[in-house]
Amino acid sequence: SIRKDKSQCRNMIFPEKKGKPRVSEQEARFAFVSILEKEKILYSVETPTVEKYNFSGETGSKRSASTDLTIFDENINKMMNIEFKSHGISMKSKTQHKIEKDIEKLLREDVDGLWFHVFERVDTKTIGKLLSVFAKKIKYISSQKKDIKEQTICFHICVLSLGFSIF
Repeated sequence: SIRKDKSQCRNMIFPEKKGKPRVSEQEARFAFVSILEKEKILYSVETPTVEKYNFSGETGSKRSASTDLTIFDENINKMMNIEFKSHGISMKSKTQHKIEKDIEKLLREDVDGLWFHVFERVDTKTIGKLLSVFAKKIKYISSQKKDIKEQTICFHICVLSLGFSIF
């Protein structure tokens, strides 16, 4: 069941998809933003990155990417970049490529990062598989890129059906 606590997101409605509330990274992002608004914390959405990236595989076509959400201090200095994801991890390369490019952005930008992953439900293997993919992608990117920054990246996993989060 979806938590129906309206103290933080009073006006948010989870639209139905196939007869049950839709769970996506968009709902997570808007819930997060509603808390930032309440606390009067500065933020931007789809923030352009400082570093240039090439996620298409074409040589020489590096460009700025975007981060889902960025939090700023009162002097408008970036404090944290946040990437949101939802649903399970497929072992198909397309799903893992999406994870890899967002992990790369968190590793290469010179600001702390947060990965916020929302699952509707999990089985006994889901979280372990996700952590394994994180480790594999971090190791791979670190071995391939020379401009990895030294910052903190936190991983937050939220499981709605069980009502718990792992940080």
